[in-house]
Amino acid sequence: MRYYNLLFYSILIYIMYYWLINKFTFYNRNTIILVSEVSRADWWRRWLYSTNAKDIGTLYLYFAIFSGMIGTCLSLLIRIELGSPGTQILANDAQLYNTIITAHAFLMIFFMVMPGMVGGFGNFFVPLLIGATRQFVLLLYIIPKLFNIIVPAPSKDRNGAGTGAEKKIFKIKDSIQISKLKLNSFIKLSICKEQSNFNSYLAGLFEGDGHILISRGENGIKKITIGITFNIKDLPLCEQIKNILGIGWIRIKAKDNACVLNFHTDEGLIKFIALTNGYLRTPKIYKFHIAIQHLNEKYFLNIQKYELDGSYLGNNNWLAGFIDADGGFYIRYTEGLKFRIACSLTIEQRIIDPVSGLSYQDILNKISEFLGCKLKISRHNNNKEYFLIRASNRKSLIAIINYFSHFNLYTSKYLDYSNWAETAKLLLNNEAYSLENRKRIYSLKHNMNNKRTIFNWDHLNNFELS
Repeated sequence: MRYYNLLFYSILIYIMYYWLINKFTFYNRNTIILVSEVSRADWWRRWLYSTNAKDIGTLYLYFAIFSGMIGTCLSLLIRIELGSPGTQILANDAQLYNTIITAHAFLMIFFMVMPGMVGGFGNFFVPLLIGATRQFVLLLYIIPKLFNIIVPAPSKDRNGAGTGAEKKIFKIKDSIQISKLKLNSFIKLSICKEQSNFNSYLAGLFEGDGHILISRGENGIKKITIGITFNIKDLPLCEQIKNILGIGWIRIKAKDNACVLNFHTDEGLIKFIALTNGYLRTPKIYKFHIAIQHLNEKYFLNIQKYELDGSYLGNNNWLAGFIDADGGFYIRYTEGLKFRIACSLTIEQRIIDPVSGLSYQDILNKISEFLGCKLKISRHNNNKEYFLIRASNRKSLIAIINYFSHFNLYTSKYLDYSNWAETAKLLLNNEAYSLENRKRIYSLKHNMNNKRTIFNWDHLNNFELS
């Protein structure tokens, strides 16, 4: 009986081999076609880089057939060994026999049946039924990596049956976790590129009052945490961002009157990077690139390191996020002989980034030019120097109001800006000094910033990943 089995499997393998050779050939029996290097390269790109559902399904089926052939060979070894009493071809090596059985099971179930039925027929027919003809092909490139763990020679550990297989199972588990993270990040990187308003706002918020903590060990980087600090009164926005992203955790710092949204898991870091990559404008990009390099090396990713965004500040929400984090709106109301009303937007930032040694001067010059004012130097905190932007002239007021007519603030500064904008419009229309409007401006001034006691967060209803 064993010889009939051997003959059957030999014929089956020969048929599969003959079919594959004819499927992949570049010529037929009657016509010889010379294939150039260029056309051959195009042929490989046509299959390996394809996102067409039918192509991906076909590749899954090819891989399933190949895995089935290897699994059939292992099955043949098992049947030959069991065909007669005593040892046949495995030299009385029980561990090798157990490993072959385990490898055969893995190959036939996880590398032939599942890729063939789910990956092959699923990718081929389901997209046709639902009208989704474009698919992600990354998972197809992950399966051969797992296949490579099963096929190599059995473990040298001879302490008992299945020891080598158990070690391979743990390797497969780690590889599946990495592969899942790669696939999720690939999808997120593809989806998040279109969410420019949210992305640029989040980038500005991070660069205004965010940080990246890098813990190093003996073998290099041990852990990376990205955090954004909010005033405690902006906790609703902090929670909203966490809920929208579905990642992160919030730390309350009661002594500092602050809360911090932290991203510390690798999946959270990848998603945050996917959202903000390409929108950064300050020296914080130095550590940002270190985080990208670490994740690329750890998970064999290919996240691109974009350079500083040099686009026009009025094109996206970055400045709104930066002002939400590091700006302030103020109304000056001076009574007496020189009665005066004025509005100003103030942004203060350090001069040199302590980690990279890069200066904030370039981006702050762009902001000051955009707002129609000059960049200055201020000194405080033991005579330390900081860059200071104070926009208060007529040109600045117009530029600020025009910008925020297209892009929104989302912290409690949105409420302060509403009071500020009402006053600024009165000044621009030369109506601020009437008795009635003086009283109104006085009321507005004394109900903003630290003097505000009532907060309305209805503006967060429009805050979403879009």
